Amino acid sequence: MRNPTVASVMTKDPYTVGLDTDYKTIVDLLASKQISAVAVLAPDGFPMGVVSEADLLLKQEDNGHMSGRQARKAAALVAKDLMTAKVY
Repeated sequence: MRNPTVASVMTKDPYTVGLDTDYKTIVDLLASKQISAVAVLAPDGFPMGVVSEADLLLKQEDNGHMSGRQARKAAALVAKDLMTAKVY
């Protein structure tokens, strides 16, 4: 592929979750679909963020010595608190 386009590398039907989707549901979705991230949508369908494997790994690595954003994500139970919130 010489000059790949966005259309040639994008996921046409991405998996999505809502803001209040719980941690375990997201983990199960990523594992069952063999994907590394899901989009987080507001009730009106507007994309609010992304929860990726990297976001979820913070929960596994929580050793009580994290601060700031990492500590917040490590303690998170739902998508709105787990997600990376800048969507472009």
